[in-house]
Amino acid sequence: MRWTLLWAWTAAAVVAGCAGEDPFEKARREANPEAFGIVGDTGAEEPAPAEAADQQQAAARPETGESTPSAETASEQAAEASANRPEPPRQVADVGVTGRGRYKPGLVTTPVSVFFRSSEATVFRMQIPKTMQLFKASTGYAPRSHEEFMEKIIKANMIQLPPLPPGHRYVYDPKTEQLMVEGPAR
Repeated sequence: MRWTLLWAWTAAAVVAGCAGEDPFEKARREANPEAFGIVGDTGAEEPAPAEAADQQQAAARPETGESTPSAETASEQAAEASANRPEPPRQVADVGVTGRGRYKPGLVTTPVSVFFRSSEATVFRMQIPKTMQLFKASTGYAPRSHEEFMEKIIKANMIQLPPLPPGHRYVYDPKTEQLMVEGPAR
């Protein structure tokens, strides 16, 4: 009796699994971004970077036939512009800085959020501070530059920093001895 039931269930599972649709059908696997409101960017709106630079230079050139400004004045203007540019915003690298795991509470989203936040907490609150403590104990000083921090702390200890949103980057501040996240200039 048991064997008969086992064979019946197995046969039913095989027959149900072999029904009509092919799960590997190409049309079903293709992404359809338009269905989700995503419109492809053709890039035709903006000129290429070289064309944009040519257009800016042509607009800056006087139409009266005067010569273009010399390279020295151009470099001075570039230096002045970079000096007047505000510093990009920085914040201490901590849980939530990557933007991953920010979901509304729910049956599925809460565990996913906890996963991302706990992995960030492990890196930012446990691995990096302990490694910094050991580095300072062995050398007598904290890393003196961003390059030294990345080489001696992050790479030497194989710490995997969480990925940041586009335009953001990790920066080590030797004055405060903290890892910071630098955002894009506003």
